[in-house]
Amino acid sequence: MIYSLLTLLTGENLQLANQASQLGKSYYNFIVAGIIILIAAVAILFVVFAYIKSRKVLPKIITIKQPLHLVGYSVEAKSDRFVVDDDDLWERYRQRRATIQNRKESFSNLSVLKKTGEGTVKYFIGSIVNDFSVKEDDLEAVTVPMGLYVDIHIKANNKATWRKQRDKAYDYIMEKWIPESEYELDDKSEAMIMEYHDKRDVMNTRTVILYFALRKKSGINEPKNEVEEEVAEEKEEA
Repeated sequence: MIYSLLTLLTGENLQLANQASQLGKSYYNFIVAGIIILIAAVAILFVVFAYIKSRKVLPKIITIKQPLHLVGYSVEAKSDRFVVDDDDLWERYRQRRATIQNRKESFSNLSVLKKTGEGTVKYFIGSIVNDFSVKEDDLEAVTVPMGLYVDIHIKANNKATWRKQRDKAYDYIMEKWIPESEYELDDKSEAMIMEYHDKRDVMNTRTVILYFALRKKSGINEPKNEVEEEVAEEKEEA
């Protein structure tokens, strides 16, 4: 009788122990699964963040080493910033663009802003051509000079808002980047500000690149090269 009772109690204890073990394993598996999901979520967020960051292009100083040749149309405008969107000028250029000879790029257009007076600018819209060997009387020729520029890229994926994106980038360069840099806008340049449109990217409405001509702020010297530094040191020693 006692043996039977002990056997029964032992069996119940073993059963309870097995149940507890199963619960423990289930809890452990739950914790492991939760950790795996958390790691996967963090990895996905990291990839998304990296992708977003890669699409955010910061301003970059570049040197145009060869002049760019353009042909197109221009208009005089009263503006101190690059927001001139003259519908008549654009329409005139669009109708002519496909028949412009000697075009270097068929997928793009370039707008150029040149200061012509106090509060007045020349607003030009045209296409990049290989050279000016082909003369077309109704088109104006413009040369973008070599020199130092800062550019900023805009991936415009919405036809309705790309101008706002452009204006935001413009304000950032003019109101923050240039004032905090060692450069100022070169308002004497033949291409003070440029706006390049590239429509090859099927994932975006267009790629817009803004260019701003730069010059050193007064009182800031260009960095000396090694030869200049050696000469300066020799003069100091003498």
